[in-house]
Amino acid sequence: MKALTIYQPWASLIIGRAKPHEFRSWDYSARFPSLVGQRIVIHAAVRPMKLPEILDLLNRLKDGTTGLIPDLARPMLERVMDAPKGRGVLELGAGLGTAILGKPVSVTEMAQGTVLQDSDRIDHSLFGWPLTEIEPFPHPIMCNGAQGFWNWKAA
Repeated sequence: MKALTIYQPWASLIIGRAKPHEFRSWDYSARFPSLVGQRIVIHAAVRPMKLPEILDLLNRLKDGTTGLIPDLARPMLERVMDAPKGRGVLELGAGLGTAILGKPVSVTEMAQGTVLQDSDRIDHSLFGWPLTEIEPFPHPIMCNGAQGFWNWKAA
């Protein structure tokens, strides 16, 4: 099974069903067509969360320019903001669960005229990769990740 490492809080937002698309700069299906419709592991990167990014997401929820589901995303993001330096709320360096990876969609098609992104890195928001049938692991599985798609070896 393939895995995809994603920064926090975005990895947990996916597993919490608050983030139905992973936004990236490229259409993975051109290079990896066999991944369309496959189950992948969602892995949380070890990169520490940055509170300005969390605050930016909360602000984007207010103005509707994010692909997040507000009622599901807001409580999680507020818990992170309330924690000392945002630490200890969301797991880092761990597999969190799995999702079915759908065919990428151009953000311009998805948004229909609205700027749609879930971070301040607009160059990373060209394609939305649908993520469905989320299955959280009973407990996070600690492991190292990698950039791009990588082979998951169940711990």
